[in-house]
Amino acid sequence: MKKYLVPTDGSENSEMAIKTAVNMVKKSGGSITLLSVLDSDAFMTGSQVNVSIAEVMEKNKNALDELTNNYIDKYKDPSFEFNAIIKTGNVANEIILESENGYDMIVIGSRGLSMLKRTFLGSVSNKVVNSVHTPVLVVKEYHENDFSNILVPIDGSNNSKRAMYIAAEIGRLFGSQITLMNIVTELQVPQVRGVEFGVVSDYYPTLSQNSKYLLSESAKKIEDYPYQIKLETKTGNVANVIIEVADEENYDMIALGSRGLGKISRAFMGSVSNAVLHNTKKSVLIIR
Repeated sequence: MKKYLVPTDGSENSEMAIKTAVNMVKKSGGSITLLSVLDSDAFMTGSQVNVSIAEVMEKNKNALDELTNNYIDKYKDPSFEFNAIIKTGNVANEIILESENGYDMIVIGSRGLSMLKRTFLGSVSNKVVNSVHTPVLVVKEYHENDFSNILVPIDGSNNSKRAMYIAAEIGRLFGSQITLMNIVTELQVPQVRGVEFGVVSDYYPTLSQNSKYLLSESAKKIEDYPYQIKLETKTGNVANVIIEVADEENYDMIALGSRGLGKISRAFMGSVSNAVLHNTKKSVLIIR
């Protein structure tokens, strides 16, 4: 990870995202680009533009000065390059377009300043997470000790493997413990017409064994990881288990693949990762 894009609107949460990106780039080297988007919807009344081009240019200049004074001057460091760009348009669309310029990660706050400037998690962050092919880290908490404890749910899909690789890359920067977790659910048990679930629950020992094998094989793919790797098998609703474990065991980050293996294991972005993103208090890294 060398090139970070950090959308910001001046809120406390977006500053947490900036601080998080600064901590990462200080260890990895590279650059941070702060992106502030002046929402074009705020310039419109019906179909009429209610500000002049000169006023928009003045707003852009003021926004750039604000980024420089409030963040770049505050967090700049000789170990990395710090840039700022201002755009005018639809906030989410401009972030998505900018993300196509070779960034390794987008680091974004979970909430914005107001409805006018868009709550990132509500409209902007959701659209960004669902649209870009760049890993997106949604920052909900700032940790002075960085990401020392990372949870990676594994289901054998390519996206969950990629989440594991990127989590390991981040973990190398911070000396993190990584937990690979697989969750066995009722959806994985064959449905037999006329037979109650309790009768077929004997499938669970086999599923549990398969889960342990999956985790073991996954861990082998990052066997050169220099810090601790834990393997855990859990049972229950996938999203609920992820949220509960992350909270109870005090993880700093959850790294999720955005799509699972199929309908049985659930498409992560459709059901699981959206549920986790909206309901956990932990920072979430989404990989597509």
